[in-house]
Amino acid sequence: MRKQYVLMTSILAIVVSIVFLISSGYSEETASILYPLLIILFIIGSFFIYIPFHQLSKEVKQENKSWFKKQQIVAVDTRFRGEKLTHSNLWFIIGFAISVATIILTLIFYDRLPNQIPMQYNFKGEVTNWTEKTYRSAFLFPIIQIYLTLLFVFVNTVISKAKQQIDVANPNESIRKNMIFRKRWSRFTIVMGISTVLLFTFVQLSLLFSFPSTIISIVTFVFTIGVIGWAILLSITTGQGGSRIRSKNSHQNESVTEETDFTTR
Repeated sequence: MRKQYVLMTSILAIVVSIVFLISSGYSEETASILYPLLIILFIIGSFFIYIPFHQLSKEVKQENKSWFKKQQIVAVDTRFRGEKLTHSNLWFIIGFAISVATIILTLIFYDRLPNQIPMQYNFKGEVTNWTEKTYRSAFLFPIIQIYLTLLFVFVNTVISKAKQQIDVANPNESIRKNMIFRKRWSRFTIVMGISTVLLFTFVQLSLLFSFPSTIISIVTFVFTIGVIGWAILLSITTGQGGSRIRSKNSHQNESVTEETDFTTR
């Protein structure tokens, strides 16, 4: 049931995404109408996919009540939080430094900014939205860079603070997988955060030094495909909580998991 539900919602998401990308080539007025309609369509479609699976799962639980009468054991690793579960937030200093450098360059070359600043491009590299040159519009991208970096710091912190997922049947192995899971997504968060800041810097520099709009579109497209591709690859190879990470024999486990203290209830 879970696999079927994931498959159906994935198909819906792909269809909506394709329509979304195609509509980007339309006029701004048409796109502004299609975007919210597509979002509403996805929400409604997801709801109608969820309802029958939810009802079916309730029926299965009613028919198999004995499953829930069995004694359950909860395992807690008392030393888990003492381990290095994610990569350091200090990596985001790079993002902040790039943002500050972007602000300084904008101040130095403010006079080079056009009176009409392009804010949006379509896939053909054509500008679809402009704004008047002001200090507020000139520093919009650097401000977004700082906010995004703070957001990625928060996400990386949440990854380290998330609830433990321990399999009582094989606690050492499940802890090893969960630690790998957190570190992989932490690495993804850090790289994506710094890359996103670099992308905004590139766009800001294109305004200051008049890069061709087609180059901006290509760089943005490659960045988007790279992020989505990496996220999909991580999901497939890692799974939820590290469930798809290849298991090792108990004697091959990392020393940190061999010395783990457990509290069971």
